[in-house]
Amino acid sequence: MKTYAIIATAALALAACNPASTDTTETQAATTETADATAFTPQDLSTLIAAMGPDAALAELFRDPADARWTTALAGISGGDLAWIAAVAPLVPVLDGEAAESGFSAYGDALTSQPEAVLAAVGADGMASTCQPYPPETIEAKQSALAAISDESPVVALRDECLTTLSGEPT
Repeated sequence: MKTYAIIATAALALAACNPASTDTTETQAATTETADATAFTPQDLSTLIAAMGPDAALAELFRDPADARWTTALAGISGGDLAWIAAVAPLVPVLDGEAAESGFSAYGDALTSQPEAVLAAVGADGMASTCQPYPPETIEAKQSALAAISDESPVVALRDECLTTLSGEPT
């Protein structure tokens, strides 16, 4: 819910800073674009991935720099939303460049609230990028959340590797 409030506040702030336009089509287009970005859901992303495949879906999300769908997904992951954590998971193997940096950073943020779901979503391939020891002020919270994962969990091996990565020890 915070994501929608932030996006709405940003849109209102931008509208207040821009001079009034007499072109109603321009105003309607901007309003529609903002509404579409805030209406983007984990189910929408899953549908996009199913229809296009992970590579093409990721390319679609980055096709237009003004498209806020990826930012919406990242905010959901960072906030620990289980639906977003799971919806973006099929993209993990194809993340690269800016998408990898922002995606793994968002998953890293979610380690403090949903560590088991994050490790299951990123798997062995994305674990090292997700478990980086930054920002430094979050390391202890991440370690505490990871330590709470049961030894019977299917992600216990990833938990242990993530804890090692966070401690800065060589793997």
